[in-house]
Amino acid sequence: MKLGNLFLIFFRLMRSKYGRTGAQFERYHFKIYNIFTWHKYCKSRSHKKWSKVSLIVKILEAQDNIIQKWDKYVLAHPYSTMYHLYGWKSVLELVFGYRAIYLAAINSDNSIEGILPSFIVRDIYQRKILVSNPFSNFAGVCASNETAENLLIDHIKQIAQKENLLYCECRQLHKVACLETIKIDFVTFYLKLNEDSDVVWLKSLKAKTRNQVRKAQNSNLNIEFSKEKVAEFYKVFASNMRDLGTPAHSAKFFQSILSTFPKNTEILHAKKDNKTIAAMFLFKFKKVISDPWASSLHEYNRYCPNNLMYWEAIKYACHNGYDYFDLGRSTINSGTYQFKKQWGAEPIPLFYQYYLNKAKAIPMVDAHHNKYHTYVNLWKKIPLLITNFIGPKLVKYLPEL
Repeated sequence: MKLGNLFLIFFRLMRSKYGRTGAQFERYHFKIYNIFTWHKYCKSRSHKKWSKVSLIVKILEAQDNIIQKWDKYVLAHPYSTMYHLYGWKSVLELVFGYRAIYLAAINSDNSIEGILPSFIVRDIYQRKILVSNPFSNFAGVCASNETAENLLIDHIKQIAQKENLLYCECRQLHKVACLETIKIDFVTFYLKLNEDSDVVWLKSLKAKTRNQVRKAQNSNLNIEFSKEKVAEFYKVFASNMRDLGTPAHSAKFFQSILSTFPKNTEILHAKKDNKTIAAMFLFKFKKVISDPWASSLHEYNRYCPNNLMYWEAIKYACHNGYDYFDLGRSTINSGTYQFKKQWGAEPIPLFYQYYLNKAKAIPMVDAHHNKYHTYVNLWKKIPLLITNFIGPKLVKYLPEL
């Protein structure tokens, strides 16, 4: 008996047992996926007939119809991230002057089957590299099938050879098979939410964390959400970054994000006596709300403003119907790693994958290394007025931040 006939008999048995057509059965199957099962999605999609349709890779220019088509694909794809949205192209071009290369795998019906946003940047030594994306926790390839995925990666390899790039870096939330060189130094933290924030409070937060939130509440700290008060956020952010020994982005960077993504962004302020002492930049995308940047003033740490700020962000996410709260990237076993873990969030590995081209080894940036430790300590001692002036000019050449 032919394989096709066997499959038909099996399908009819399944339909008689479950009362589902093929399409309904497939929809049922995909309802149960979650953010941690990318490999299952890849496997199921790679065998679709349409994955064998002839594909071409195009560099897309910023035209209204292209932007709409790109973002429509991003919003429909179950494993896309906020950093895949087309608007980041204009943000990074405007603020840093980077050269954007936005690639799409297009089929014969002129439909998108995969995308790869990327930027050619120069590092501190003026060597050219390609990153997807600079200053993002993750981005990289987002494809509907393995064919599109491979084509997009092959294309950036060709660009690297043609442009004489040092290396290409794809920051993947979900690993791709066609880039073998991988660095796993970072994780992001996903906290599963509930529409009732009390459930998260009791089941996810440790007792110590709940006590610190109560301490902040008893210290008369106030919470405020805003889209306009970038200056207050930036004052806290820049001060905190200087104290950490790291150059800060410009205020223009955050203002540009707010202007480009007005429906997706918000700033949360924790205030003491009407002064912002901690602030968090929130990005809302599909069913996930993320906090890519959060800072507080060290002199107010005794009031636990960070704890209150994170809890209020989690409550906000619960009450507005989000499924996950992304607490952001941390180096494995670092101080921020331990802080985020106490919220009951699950550490999700980030796969930073490389095509090395001219580079001989995976680029490593470790602030604890003696080579960087000297610069970090020096930066901490420079007056804030100077670091606020120099930092935004320097950070352009530090896309790994």
